[in-house]
Parts: sequence; structure tokens; C-alpha cells
Amino acid sequence: MRQKKSTFIKSIVLFLFLMPSLASATIIFTQNFDPSLSGANGSSDFGSNNQKADNFSFSGTDQTLGAISWLGIYHGNSIPSADDFTLRIFPNNSGLPQTTGAILDLNIGSNVNRIDTLTNLGSSDLFSYKAYLPAGINLTAGTTYWLSIVNNVGSSTFDDWAWAASSTGGAAAYRSSDTQAWNSGSGTFQFELTAVPLPAGFWLMASGLLSLISFRKKEKV
Repeated sequence: MRQKKSTFIKSIVLFLFLMPSLASATIIFTQNFDPSLSGANGSSDFGSNNQKADNFSFSGTDQTLGAISWLGIYHGNSIPSADDFTLRIFPNNSGLPQTTGAILDLNIGSNVNRIDTLTNLGSSDLFSYKAYLPAGINLTAGTTYWLSIVNNVGSSTFDDWAWAASSTGGAAAYRSSDTQAWNSGSGTFQFELTAVPLPAGFWLMASGLLSLISFRKKEKV
């Protein structure tokens, strides 16, 4: 009996030792998310009838998506006072996003923590964005999804928003409106996905377990 208790306590200690490193590894997918790698872009703006999407998948365990970061520019350096972003994640359908049925369809507006990276791409500055998502966006490891990021600030390709890419190669998708099916395109768009971190309640539980272990050791002395 004592051996079983000892093994159980050792397992708890090992679990608590490993969890901080697991909690810090919250980035579940990143695709060339670096301003110095930006060299192309693709218009993705409702005002100019352009929508872009790029695929992603991750290995390991299933995750709950907590935040999305990305890079982009404003054509003609027409920087609006406020953005109007819509973020969507679509299931994969034969190598393209589903036309409808997004598992995330969120108009985040200007709540995107916009920052000028001070990197200039031709006549436009490159900006970084980060949006925190409502709870409940669950993603399955090993499954292909499509992320679509579309702004609504321009009226043509001369003043619209463009999703920054590191190259014109790579699989992507495009369409001009919500009612149209997606078409095969190209581009390696820059974005990063972050999982929901461990809740504060976990650390409260961990503290309690450590206190219990310490108390039991004192009892034996």
C-alpha cells in the first residue's frame, strides 16, 4: 500500500514539474511570422471583393485556439483610423476551404492590437496584428483547416488591405464574395496561432497538491 502511495506521489511531482514547460509552449502553428521575411502580399478586403485563405495543421494533441497573429499592409499606405477585420476558420473540403460552415466566423473589427513594424514594403509600411478569441474554438491535431483574414477598409486594389506573404508560392485559396466557392491560389501568408494557456485554476490546484505532499511528508517524520 505504501509503495502505491509513493508511486502516486512521485507521479504527481513529475506532472507538476513538467507542466510549466508545457504551459509556455502555447504556439501551435507558425508560418514565416517574421517581418523580415515579407516580400509579397495578397489583397484581402471586402471593399475590393478579394478574400484570401491559407491552410494549416498541427501535430501533437488537440488544442483550444486562443489568439491569432498576422502581418499585413495597406496599399498606397492608406492607413485607416480603424480596421474592420473578419476572421474565419473553415474545414477542409478536397484541398480547399468549405464555402460555408466556418467553425470560426468572427468580426473582430479594430480589436486587433495593430502595431507598425517599421518595415517598409515599397510604398507601404508593414503592420502586425493580434486578436484574442472567445473560448471554445477547438482544433483537432492532424486535421487540415483554412484560415481566412479579410479587412473592410478599401474600395479598390489601390487602397485596400493586403495579407502579407513570405512568397508567392505555396497552396492558398481565393474568392471574391461569401456566396462563391473558393478557388485554388498561391501564396505563403504569414500568421501564427496560439493556444489557450492553462487556466489560473490549474496553478491553484497544483499549489494545493504540493501542499498536500509536503503535509504528508511532515506526518511521516
